[in-house]
Amino acid sequence: MTVKRKEQQVLLAIKQGDEPISFSCYSLPDDYSSASFDYDVLLVRKQSFISFILNCSYYKNIVDEDMI
Repeated sequence: MTVKRKEQQVLLAIKQGDEPISFSCYSLPDDYSSASFDYDVLLVRKQSFISFILNCSYYKNIVDEDMI
């Protein structure tokens, strides 16, 4: 799917009365080794770092000291 095609789908949905709850757009460089995400989790791994983002309702159940 291209960015332009996805943009057209989003704009059409908005024109038809849909109200977006959230919106995210990711453009990953060629040197990324992996990236996966859904509506509750975003995980990006690169050689120099790992980025992990999750829904705040899940985060409330995590003990920070256990994760570090």
